[in-house]
Amino acid sequence: MEVSLLSTLWAIEGLGDLKQSNVIFEISSVDLRDAIRRPMDWPIFRNMLMEIHKGLIRFVKWQIEIVPEESNQCAMTEEHHYQSYVAQRGPQWLQATLEAEAVQTT
Repeated sequence: MEVSLLSTLWAIEGLGDLKQSNVIFEISSVDLRDAIRRPMDWPIFRNMLMEIHKGLIRFVKWQIEIVPEESNQCAMTEEHHYQSYVAQRGPQWLQATLEAEAVQTT
């Protein structure tokens, strides 16, 4: 759970740094969603959940959706633009994944 929370925090910080205002987080973990929705039920992760909530208030609108793990692939904008180093092709294995997903969505 700690790794999931940390990666979610990094995603929130990264999207905030990119000045995104409306975001959808697609996750595969019901426990992660529940921890974010009801942090008081997860006291051992209180500090990290507080940081997540501080990050979420930077967005105009945000939501969390549960998706099957096999559906939770690479992130892109609605216009099918990739962010960060991915926009500069990223590692070769990732580029192949992005190209395969692009074919599936068209």
